[in-house]
Amino acid sequence: MEFEADSDAFPNGLEHAISAIRQKQPSLQHIAVWHALWGYWNGIDPEGKIAKTYKTVNVQSEGQRKTVVAKEDVGRLYEDFYGFLSSCGVDAVKTE
Repeated sequence: MEFEADSDAFPNGLEHAISAIRQKQPSLQHIAVWHALWGYWNGIDPEGKIAKTYKTVNVQSEGQRKTVVAKEDVGRLYEDFYGFLSSCGVDAVKTE
């Protein structure tokens, strides 16, 4: 499954970044990430790993067609995604 953060922004991965933050700022109690409710701001890549793992649908939003995870699979997607985030050291999320 491909939940890893953008490799340009996080070349060593999310877990490494969070570990470095915690080393440099040991007084931080929580680390949160922000993500779009649909997974990504413009939906997900219809040819990507997420689309190949979970059932998807196409929707119209703001005049654009977007691929999103179908409602029957969205619970499993977020269970898997939040499990990944937790394994990296994330303990809070903000969604938009």
